[in-house]
Amino acid sequence: MKYSGFMTRFHPFLEEFIAEHNQALSELKALKIEKRWKGFFAFAQKFILDSHEKREELFLFAPLSLKPGVRSGGPECVRFFGARLENPPLMAVATLCGTPVRDPHQNLSELRKPFFQTSSPVCIPIEDHMALEEIVKSAAQNSEEPLQPLVELFFSILTGHIAKEETCLFRMAQTLLSKEELDACYEKSLAWKPNHVPSAS
Repeated sequence: MKYSGFMTRFHPFLEEFIAEHNQALSELKALKIEKRWKGFFAFAQKFILDSHEKREELFLFAPLSLKPGVRSGGPECVRFFGARLENPPLMAVATLCGTPVRDPHQNLSELRKPFFQTSSPVCIPIEDHMALEEIVKSAAQNSEEPLQPLVELFFSILTGHIAKEETCLFRMAQTLLSKEELDACYEKSLAWKPNHVPSAS
């Protein structure tokens, strides 16, 4: 994926996340076109929820959240922050599913607690992760109900979430984390397996 502006290449660690984004969108789009709803959510659970997003939170969000400059953001970050206030993904999920809006500060995994306790900006993409998890959970619990609306909402939130990361979060990571820090994060992530941490609540 090419980017305009001063930054045309990311560190290989970040490039790998971008490659996974492209893979996820491609696979899910194909499953959506073929109306393979169960396959859609099976892939979403295994590839996105159990692997990709946990790897991001462990090895990118955790070190990035410790950097004071993470609060500085930029034009794209401000735009996405405003969009989140206008249409929170967790509210969109609750509206579609007819359930109470999930409080993102409650029932947190040990991995996510520090982010919310310090009100780190990385909570914004994590709320997207939570919304995606709620959709997959709803699909599993209501397998007899039409799944296409859940598929459409999942794909919409994921697309917006990827845009946030690739135009805001990853740019901050490239700026705030040194090459040595990114190298170390990358090495740790390569040795990690998805079952090494419990599923987020």
